[in-house]
Amino acid sequence: MNIKELSKISYPENKYKQTKFIVRALYYYRYLKHLYTSMNPRVANLIIQNHSEFYTKAMRPYMALALDKKVAMDMISQHHDWVEDNHLMAVYDSGLPIRDLTVGEDSYQFILSYEPRYWKEGELTLRLTDNIQNFYVISFTIYDGRAYVGGVQGPEHDGGFSKKITKGLFGLRPKSLILEVLRLWLKDKGINEILGIKNKKHTYSSIRYGNINFDFDSYWKEHGGQSLDVNFYQIPLSQSRKDLAALSRTKRKMYKKRYEFLDTLEV
Repeated sequence: MNIKELSKISYPENKYKQTKFIVRALYYYRYLKHLYTSMNPRVANLIIQNHSEFYTKAMRPYMALALDKKVAMDMISQHHDWVEDNHLMAVYDSGLPIRDLTVGEDSYQFILSYEPRYWKEGELTLRLTDNIQNFYVISFTIYDGRAYVGGVQGPEHDGGFSKKITKGLFGLRPKSLILEVLRLWLKDKGINEILGIKNKKHTYSSIRYGNINFDFDSYWKEHGGQSLDVNFYQIPLSQSRKDLAALSRTKRKMYKKRYEFLDTLEV
């Protein structure tokens, strides 16, 4: 591993950042070397084409503020091995569409891709998009048969999107829909557990970045999450459903249609 060459790869046009990289690399040498030697070179080269700063993950908080850094490096490298083993290499290119969604006259897709923008929150991002704008994203990393979710984000400019989706899908909000699609995909891939980051341990909740904009604690609790440890909630692979017989006539009709729609996602 040549630190100087890695600095040039990471910041090809910025000598100041190259120097900064070298200094930080010496401090985090153990973890940088571990990540570098653990990564499949072919996969690493694919990632670097779109994310030249990939190896700086060894020098920053990853997934959770209190997460052991060696464990974090193992998570990253093992995740990308899992992607290759499961023939999902399209995520490093234009992305892998996994489901279409039509609401009224509007069409959307759920696409899995490696997104440099969410580099601290997960190695894979599920995007709900119209191929112009990402409306909702959820970022996660696969490690030891678990999906670790480090980020969820809604649209910067909603423009009535959430209201339209919620109305068109019988009260199902897009932030719940994207989690449901993720759950189904993970089950199909043999992943048997989902862990979701806590507010206070999110990588952007440190003093340097200030407060996060998304309430992860409420989100996970709303979807059946139970506190697992200092970093994560444990999220059920299936969402519990209401007893239709106990609902009012109007709500029973709405929930019946919602559940029928959700059942179509499993086909």
